[in-house]
Parts: sequence; C-alpha cells; structure tokens
Amino acid sequence: TLGEQVEFGGKQVIPLTASANDTYLMRTATVTVSSPSIEKTVQITVNQAPTELFEVSAEGMEDNLIAYDLSARTIQLQVVTNLDFTVDVTSGAEWISEPQVSEPDYNENGLSTYVVSFDLSGSTVTRGGTVTFVANRITQVISIYQRDPSAEIVQISNDFADELVEKGWIAPVGDGYVVLEAGMN
Repeated sequence: TLGEQVEFGGKQVIPLTASANDTYLMRTATVTVSSPSIEKTVQITVNQAPTELFEVSAEGMEDNLIAYDLSARTIQLQVVTNLDFTVDVTSGAEWISEPQVSEPDYNENGLSTYVVSFDLSGSTVTRGGTVTFVANRITQVISIYQRDPSAEIVQISNDFADELVEKGWIAPVGDGYVVLEAGMN
C-alpha cells in the first residue's frame, strides 16, 4: 500500500506497507517511483520471506513418540517443509541406522515433502532412542521405542518420571511407563 507523501528532514518520504505473506513462497515486488519534475526514475525491489512450515509425521506417532514391537524393521517419517533441515540419531545409534532422506517432492505452493527412513535392528528387550530434526530455529525430537509386548507398565509420580525419561531409563506408554534396557542396569 502506498502511503501519503510526507516531508522528513528536508526529504520527500513515501511510506510503503506490505501485507503479511501468509504463503509458503518468497514474494517479490518492484515499486517504481517517478515524477514529472525530475528525470530520474527509481525502482525499489521488496522481497518478503514466506511463512515457515516444518512438520514431521509418521503412522502411529503421537506426541512425538512412536512405539514398535521388538522386530527389525524400516520406519519412515514424512517431512513437509519449505525449509532446509538436518536429521540425526541423537540416542540409540547402536540400533537405529543413520537416516536416509529422499529427494524432495516439490509442490507448487512452496512446500516439499521428504521421506526420512531409518532401519531398526531387532531386540529382545524394550529400548528407546531419539532422532532430532533441526530447521532454522525449529528443533523437533522424535522418540522411538521398541517395546516388549509383555513388558509391565508401571505407575511413577510425574516429578520422578520426568527425570527417568530424560535419562533414557523409562518411556511413557499410555498412562504409565515401561522400563527400558538402560534402566535395568
């Protein structure tokens, strides 16, 4: 929007206002300023950053947690974004493979879809690990658990449970917790 011309410090100022860019694409506009009283025409290019989006999803994922049985498998997470990102195995690297990131599937709306795959080795005990995605100022940690279906679910007070989850000794399961391999030693 072009505002009314005003004088400021002996100069003529024309305020320009751009509405918010609620799309996932970069926006560019060129404003041309001219006057019959001067020969010079001025062009100003305005670039406006897109709205950032970064979403990770997977079948069965709830609250950034995915649980599987103890068998070996390949898992896939879907990333929809308009940002560059990295992904690393931050715990459990002895049984969670390095990520394999697909080529992007570009969409005309500015978003790309990636498939990020990990191989999980089989286990005989319940265990947990994490993978961490980073895109600009966004960090998303996904917890991956292999759970023995016969493992007992225990009730632990929230204050104490938070500390044990942080140490990687227990994992939340529904309203309770299951003890992980690291918590048995």
